[in-house]
Amino acid sequence: MARYVMVTPKPECDVNAYMDNWVRESGLLEFKPDAMRIGWDFPFVSLELQNRFGLRGYVAAFERIPNGYKRILEFLQANGFREKAKENTLTCFEYVYEKDGITCMDVYIHVDSVSKTYCFTNFS
Repeated sequence: MARYVMVTPKPECDVNAYMDNWVRESGLLEFKPDAMRIGWDFPFVSLELQNRFGLRGYVAAFERIPNGYKRILEFLQANGFREKAKENTLTCFEYVYEKDGITCMDVYIHVDSVSKTYCFTNFS
């Protein structure tokens, strides 16, 4: 697995451009043209960098969509679930792919309920 982190004003675009270039130069696309890429927000950016300079972090392994996440988390909360958060553990992942000429994104969020732990997927 390849992984790259960037902290910039537009980290999703920057890190994905870097990874696109890397995957072409490495020959991975020739070897595995259907290689899957996932991404997630990099949570270890100080408040000063965020507030003073407008910087955010993102990791691509292999866009944060705030309203999409907000809707998903509102749905989960309304139905008795909550995001299962642990210190220094990432609980949300994104998988971006093309299907029939349309860019899609599946969001994976680890959640808890009162009695069980679930993993909802395919909130495209």
